[in-house]
Amino acid sequence: MSKYDVLAAFFLNQPEDRSQIELSFEQIKAVLGFSLPRTARVDRVWWGNARNYPPSSIWLSSGWKVTGADLAREFVTFRRIDDAIEGARQAGRYERLSGFLGDIMQEQSQIALAFAEIGRITGSDLPKSALTDRTWWANMGNAPWVVAGWTVENVFLRAQIVVLRRAGENLLREIPHQVRLLLENSSASMHVDASRLLKWIGFCRRVGWHFEATVLYEKGCLDAESLSSAERAELEECYEVSKRALTRYKRADIGAA
Repeated sequence: MSKYDVLAAFFLNQPEDRSQIELSFEQIKAVLGFSLPRTARVDRVWWGNARNYPPSSIWLSSGWKVTGADLAREFVTFRRIDDAIEGARQAGRYERLSGFLGDIMQEQSQIALAFAEIGRITGSDLPKSALTDRTWWANMGNAPWVVAGWTVENVFLRAQIVVLRRAGENLLREIPHQVRLLLENSSASMHVDASRLLKWIGFCRRVGWHFEATVLYEKGCLDAESLSSAERAELEECYEVSKRALTRYKRADIGAA
């Protein structure tokens, strides 16, 4: 439960013929029963339409999205989402961008694109809101980069550059998260193909995460048959190195005792 849940009732109670709402920060405070945090007053990113972050997940799940945040005036504009229209608009105008990102080789996990490059890819200039408002770059489910399996990692409006990362490729966060799931939830499954799991285990070996590498190998439901003989040999080597490292530390502790 989120302290912003009261917003859901507010948006769901709006008349069906009402497609746009402009609210002052004070009006939002009245709805919530408490003041907005300082970040909401100084950072437009707080008002981004991110589905995995409250409070934006609240208004999105209620059928509304932020289309403008005027921090100087302390006003925010919300518009009702028509999923069919929004999806068609994104798919039609930015289908070329989705195709471009989808064609990038799997080995590349990050790319930086100038706004002008995106314009050349799509065949039209980006809208003014994309040049001035970070919320335009929110990782919504129908965004053309999300459809292609990418997320916006950072956007630099002044330099007109956006940095995208292949979804799920932040290994420093993803691997510990998956290991925790495997150890704490017996029913957890990886949902990761063998090639990617091999990449994760190799990464663990390089950075000295021997325990994580061992857990991924032993509990990750790895289908080694889908790997080539060279890849299987690499996998076994990574596992043996990590396993020996863990055992060596244990023997050293026992000897010291």
